Amino acid sequence: MRIAILIISTGKYNRLSDSLIGSIQKYLKDSDIFLFTDEKRDDVKCFRAENAEWPFVTLKRFETLRQIYKLVGEYDFILYLDADMEIVANIPDSVFELLTSRFIGVSHPANLLHRNFWPVETNNSSTAYLNPERVGTYCQGCLWGATSGSFEEMNETLRENVQKDINSGLVAVWHDESHLNRFFFENSKDLKILSSSFAYPENWNLNVDRIIIHKDKNMIDYPRFQGIGSFGGSLE
Repeated sequence: MRIAILIISTGKYNRLSDSLIGSIQKYLKDSDIFLFTDEKRDDVKCFRAENAEWPFVTLKRFETLRQIYKLVGEYDFILYLDADMEIVANIPDSVFELLTSRFIGVSHPANLLHRNFWPVETNNSSTAYLNPERVGTYCQGCLWGATSGSFEEMNETLRENVQKDINSGLVAVWHDESHLNRFFFENSKDLKILSSSFAYPENWNLNVDRIIIHKDKNMIDYPRFQGIGSFGGSLE
């Protein structure tokens, strides 16, 4: 199976992406890395991405990814990973079998700690709106993907929905992650969700294996979501 792995790494995140790239080269040797960055590198395929202020650095990621539509058609699956992640164990064969599904997401680790964890966008003026009473499996925005035949459709839908909100003066509660969960909810029949082993917060203690960890970062150098209020823990 040929996999294209997409990473957006700008500004201070360039300090973190080296460990992710090294781990991909170790554990997913047959994959190709497409790095969107504001610095020059020769070891992977690089594409220009401008650093932006929070939250637009994350909210506009779907706009950034548009530039490789024509380049990933030859791959079987296109997988997005946050730059602050790292693969730390072998990927089970069963995971590659799931990559025949049109869409892939990852269960948010807080699902393991809180019953009915579902912090969706509840403003029905937003294109990310979901009924808070129709609880599903909340996915984290750090890992997602689609087959080559479905990637452009997915990314364009998300890009257009984000832009519609911006044009209306709206920003969804968890930004791109809120839009992603709306998309997954609407396409649940074509979705497979990986366990939280693939988005394991570095300093959490969960009753699942660590396969891909999410690096811990200080909030001053890496501004991002401030947490999940009454749920405890952190969304990123």
